Amino acid sequence: MALVGNLGDNQRKVYEAQEAIRPWRQFDTLDEIQTWLDSLSSSNWWASRYPDITRIEATASPSRVCSVARQHLDEHYGIIALTPEGMNERTVLHEVAHCVAPPNAKHSGAWVREFLVLTSLALGVEKYLELYNAFSMYNVDLG
Repeated sequence: MALVGNLGDNQRKVYEAQEAIRPWRQFDTLDEIQTWLDSLSSSNWWASRYPDITRIEATASPSRVCSVARQHLDEHYGIIALTPEGMNERTVLHEVAHCVAPPNAKHSGAWVREFLVLTSLALGVEKYLELYNAFSMYNVDLG
């Protein structure tokens, strides 16, 4: 993912840190991703932490270059649009973090914290530490 050219400093560091760690589980289909997202958003920890976001919808990205996310807080859901390359746990949680972080958080420390929390709660301490250590190594603003 050579997207790091004209990005803000923290965003560039986030992408570089993510590229430095080994790939996480790859999904075969959007349906598989949606099932996983539904299980996350129906969990007790999700309801407690994100009561205003009751569902995340996974769709195919119209772009073959990047995955994106949008919040629809007035309707209590988020949408993530994924490229074929982005159909893995790390990218999915990266985009979900955009749906649950404060509006306009982009790749700020507040967004990074949500990405780390999601990783810990969804995948466990090993993946959390892997991501946290990569962010620390690349001097990502952790908030």
